[in-house]
Amino acid sequence: AVSTPTAERPPTWRNHSPCIALGQPLCRHRMPPSSDQLAVLDAAHEALPVELVEVRPGRTLAIHSQPRPGAEQTVLFVHGSCGSLLQWKDQIALAAKERAVVAFDTFGCGRSPKPPEWDAYSFAELRDDLAAVLARFSVPGRTMVVVAHSAGCSLALAVAAASLASTPPGPPIDGLCLMGAFAEPPRVPSIFYLPTFVLSLMQPRLSAGFE
Repeated sequence: AVSTPTAERPPTWRNHSPCIALGQPLCRHRMPPSSDQLAVLDAAHEALPVELVEVRPGRTLAIHSQPRPGAEQTVLFVHGSCGSLLQWKDQIALAAKERAVVAFDTFGCGRSPKPPEWDAYSFAELRDDLAAVLARFSVPGRTMVVVAHSAGCSLALAVAAASLASTPPGPPIDGLCLMGAFAEPPRVPSIFYLPTFVLSLMQPRLSAGFE
C-alpha cells in the first residue's frame, strides 16, 4: 500500500471542489471562491489532515484516521455524493474523545484522486472501496460503527449485506447510523452519460438556468 501525507494546498481552486471529475465541465466556469472561503477550507484541511492510501489496486483514497489505542470502538464516517469528509468535522471531534475514528473522501471527491473515466465512479467500485477501508481499519475485539449520509448510506448497506452473505463473513459492521438514507443506489440522470465535450458545450446554458 502507498501512504503519502498530503498537507500542501492543492494548486488550483477547482481541486477544492468535491465534484467528481465528470462533473467538473459543469463547474469549471463558476466564480472562484473568495479568499475568506479558501481560508476556511484550508483551516478545515489542517484540522483534518489526510494520507493518500492505496486501499486496493489502482484505488487511492484520502483518509483521515485517529487510531486511539485501547479504544473499544471504531467509528467510520461515509459522506454522501459530491461531499467530502470535511462535513463530519464536528462529529469526528466528538467521537474521537473516546473512540478511534476514520473518515475518507470517496473517489472523485475532496482530496481523493479525480480520474476522468466514467467507470471509476460506478456504484460497485465505490462499494468495494468502502469495503476495503472497512477491512483495513477493522481491529479484532473492537466494534465497528459506520455513520453514513445520503448516497453513503446505500454504500454502507451494500457492504453490510455483502459482509453477512459472504462465506466466511467479511469484516463485521456492528452498528449503522444512517442519515437521509435510501436503500437503492441513486440513479444518474441520463444527461451525465453524454460525452464530457458535449457537457462542456452545454455548460453556459445550464449555468444560466441557475442564476
